[in-house]
Amino acid sequence: MTTTTEQVRYSAASPAEAPYLRAERKLRTVACYGTIALLMFGPLAFGAVEAWSTLVLELGSAAVFALWVVSRLAASRPSLHLRIVHLPPMLFLALVGVQLIFGTTAYRYLTVTEFLKYVAYALVFFIATDLFRTDREMRRLCLALAAFGFAMAVFGCLQQFTSDEKLYWTRTPRFGGAVYGPYVNRNHYAGLMELLIPFALVGSFKLDLSASKRVVLGFATVLMTTTIFLCQSRGGMVAFALQCVFVAVVLLVRSRSTVPALTVTCALLLTVGLGLWLSS
Repeated sequence: MTTTTEQVRYSAASPAEAPYLRAERKLRTVACYGTIALLMFGPLAFGAVEAWSTLVLELGSAAVFALWVVSRLAASRPSLHLRIVHLPPMLFLALVGVQLIFGTTAYRYLTVTEFLKYVAYALVFFIATDLFRTDREMRRLCLALAAFGFAMAVFGCLQQFTSDEKLYWTRTPRFGGAVYGPYVNRNHYAGLMELLIPFALVGSFKLDLSASKRVVLGFATVLMTTTIFLCQSRGGMVAFALQCVFVAVVLLVRSRSTVPALTVTCALLLTVGLGLWLSS
């Protein structure tokens, strides 16, 4: 495992800096788990589209951001690291802010409502780029999201075969819809799986993991992929096919060998075939 800058800083700390670093590490750990919890809460709460779930998401992002700020202040040498990836969301926030200040928005109430949502998303994105930097923190995030994706896929399968178009077996959507998992729209579920599959797929190819963990992550990848076809989202199927092509090209370029790319391609093609057979 490679040693990151953060790990070197912790190990080389002087006795006077040790209390600050311990406090910073604990606060960062709490903020990490809080961020992961928020990322899981959104899909579980029907996509966080209702008023109560949107409120929880906005308050939760503000709370995690406050924890992150305190963790930075608790450091012996507080600092703020801005990256180029922060520029696009900051420019968009500035654009919406100018519209609100000068009254150029077409519908002020809706603009403010969506602006608050975007601020919540931006806060989570901003702190995630700082929180998940060390190998330990990145592995924690990847394994958590891979496990979440697997659990969501199992839940989606069980609900599909045992529920009569009801969310969590109890709630009937007011305006109907193609229910799958916690979503009223099956296309949204397919989009979620496409975001979560790479965490399990890439993890299954990491050589520094034990063989048992790699097998479990591979099985999770297969199950999540299969549910994209079980939910019968045509857009999800097309997007997943393009995702497979992208992964194969990246592996081909990075490894300079056709073996990893062909292995991934064959495995994904078999998974696609399984999904098509189950959904037929």
